[in-house]
Order: sequence, then C-alpha cells, then structure tokens
Amino acid sequence: MAKQNTTSQKIVLLSLCNVMWGLIPLPASKLFANYSTFLIIFARFLMMTIFTMGFTLIFILYQQMHLKKKNKQSIKIKEIVSYLASKNVEFFNFPQWLYLLFLAVFGMNLMTILFFWGLKSVGVIITSIGVIFSLVVVTAVNWGRGKEEMSPFKALYLITLIGATVILGIISQNQQSGENQQFSWNTIGIIIAYGLTLSFFVISSSKDKMSSKEFTLLRINKNYRLIRTFLKLGILSFFASLTFIPLQLIFGILPLGNEISGEISRFFSEVHLWWTISWTGNGIILILICTIAPYFLYYFLAANWPKHTSFDLWVGVLQLIEPIINLILGVTILEENFPISWLVVIIFLMGIAIVTRYLSETEAQIFALFLLKTKPNQNKEAMTIAYSFKAVRQVFSLIGNYDLMLDVQLHSSQALNKFIQQTILSLPGLIEYDMLIITNTEMDRS
Repeated sequence: MAKQNTTSQKIVLLSLCNVMWGLIPLPASKLFANYSTFLIIFARFLMMTIFTMGFTLIFILYQQMHLKKKNKQSIKIKEIVSYLASKNVEFFNFPQWLYLLFLAVFGMNLMTILFFWGLKSVGVIITSIGVIFSLVVVTAVNWGRGKEEMSPFKALYLITLIGATVILGIISQNQQSGENQQFSWNTIGIIIAYGLTLSFFVISSSKDKMSSKEFTLLRINKNYRLIRTFLKLGILSFFASLTFIPLQLIFGILPLGNEISGEISRFFSEVHLWWTISWTGNGIILILICTIAPYFLYYFLAANWPKHTSFDLWVGVLQLIEPIINLILGVTILEENFPISWLVVIIFLMGIAIVTRYLSETEAQIFALFLLKTKPNQNKEAMTIAYSFKAVRQVFSLIGNYDLMLDVQLHSSQALNKFIQQTILSLPGLIEYDMLIITNTEMDRS
C-alpha cells in the first residue's frame, strides 16, 4: 500500500510539472509589452544556468561532507565532470559535451525561440498546435524505431490527436479571416518548425546511456544518477545561454522579415536588462515557477521513479496536460478569439487521447524475467549495472543454477529484442541467460 501511495504522489507531481509548463504563456504575454521576446528567453536561460549549476555544486559538496562524516568513499568533482568527455554511444558516439551542445542549440534554443515567437505573433492557441503535432511525430518516430507497438488504442490516440489538430487549425484560421494569406503560411511554418524542434528535443534527450565508468561511480554513491541528471540540465542551460547571442547574429543576416529583425535589434539594445527581467513579478513567475521548479521536479522524478512502474509511460500519458492548460488560458485569461463550444470539443478529444494513450501503453507492456549466470567475481557489478536500466524493475540475487534474476518491463517485442542485444548480452561476466515471459494469468485462493 505504501508503494502504491508513493507512486500516486509522484504521478501527481509529474502532472504538476505539466501544469506549470502550461502556465508559461501567462507571464510571458505580460513581459512581451516591455521587453524583447529574445531577451526574455535569454534571461530565462541564464537564470536556469545559475540555479542548476549552483544547486549541483552545493549538492555534490554536501554529499562529500556527508560521506566523509561516515568514513565512506565519496566521488571527486573531477570524476563527475569527466562524464562530459565520455562517448555517447546512442548519439553517433559524440562526446557528451558535444551531444549536449547539439541538444542545446537544435533542441532547447530553437524550440524555445519558436515557441515564444509563436506566443507573441500568432497566440497561444495556434502555437499549442505545435505541441500536439510533436506528440504525433514522436509517436511515429518511436514506432518506426521499434520502441512502441502500433496497437488499436495507439492508432486511436494518433487519430484523436490529428483530429484535434485539424479542428484547431480550421477554427483558428476562420477566426483570422481578416488576415492575409501570407500570415497563414508564416503561421504554418512556425507551427511545423516548433513541432519538429520539440520532437527532436524529446527524442534526443533520452539518448544518454551511462558509461561503464559511471556505473562504478554509481556503486560509490547511489545519488550519482541524480547528480548526473542535474549536471546535464545545468550544462544544457549553459550551452543554450552561450550560443544564444551567436544565434541572434546568424538570424540577423537571414531574410526573416522586418518584425524579427526589429526584435533582434531590440534584444541587443536591451541585453543589459536581463537581470531586471528576472526580478520583475512576471519574470519570477516565468523563470522560477514555470521553468526552474518544473524542470527540477521533472528530472528529480526521472531519477527516482519507482521501478515497479514505467516513467516513460506516465510521461506519455500526462504530457497532454500542457496543451490543455495552454488552450484554457488562451480562451479565458488571455482572451484570444476562439469559440468556447469548440474549446470544449478539443478538450474532450484531448481527454480521449489521454485515456487511449494510457490504454495503449498498458496493453502493449511486456513483462519478463531474465535468469542470469555470471562469473563470481563480477556478480555484484552485473547486478548494479542491470538495476540502473529503466526497463529493469527489480534485481534478485539467487542461489542455484543462476545467480541473478531481473524483473523487466518493456513496451514492445522489438524493444525486448533490443534490450537483449544491447543490455543483457553486454553485462559484465555474463556466462548464460534464460528468459521467461509473464502471461499475466493469475490464480487466487478463492
């Protein structure tokens, strides 16, 4: 019962992350009147960098002091930072620092620029189409990569999202009937570009497998995963801040229109005001409540999610909360022109999408037990590494023909095959293994 309560609490907290992200248009729309759109984004990145790097450093020092008092071995800062030089085997074997740089520029930076520009130029309702579009793209890509099964419920989920997107687009276009056709094409371009960059960020963010050296650090300090997670977030924010001004210079020489050129010129003339934005009322709400708090909470949950349930499953189910909040804000508080009757229809479709996403994820789950025989001197190492993988819910030490048993949960048969090839067969000291698929057929005493 305690385990179930803990999971329920974490699901509520994950929902809260999406609610806080969904509130971003509210403070942002207030800041647009007084500051450059790009300056608001720049201030957001800089404050995120300061908070995350500062928190990570304090957390590392606290861990070292705490372990020193208990006369236990601690991780040196140099060993933690060496993570940046390790190879990312899931992202073209790039060094981690280069992977994070790509993710910051083509994911975090471009995604945020397009999102905020969409909020200012076409409004939150139309911009939210990009979020829904990205959900379709991510699902399609994961299906193509064998990470998801295309079950009937998953097909219904996609159909519902596409239907909601079409309705949003048609109704929004009708409300903008007084605008010219060029505006419509610009709008479509912003939505597609934002959806694609958001999809890139979501897909690429998960391509970050721990190296063998990091598993050693994990054995020294069980909180290394959390330290690594916050360090990754801090470096991402730092690279986003570092590359933001060069990106503005590049945009300045491209033929992107007078309106964007004016915003870029305004950014450079106001860049010294970034600190001022950070301490206005709306700046604090945007940066602290709608950015730092949800990101910290999200990554904390990712590093500490209960093994008996899937974090990715609940992320997929709950991520529709953000566009729902966007739409409600746009029609009510921000007073954008959109019929209430159609808003109800869209929210209803989103509700169906949430339910079908949950049903598709739970229906496609594969539960399996892996029995492993390992070399005696590498049993503990194999156990530690195995438990670090998301798909592994529990690890048991055995006495008998096998040494370890892994309780595994996966999303598709292709994911199961990939797990065997890339995870099971790569475990140190593995001699042989056997696999049992759980059929979920139960017999009770009644």
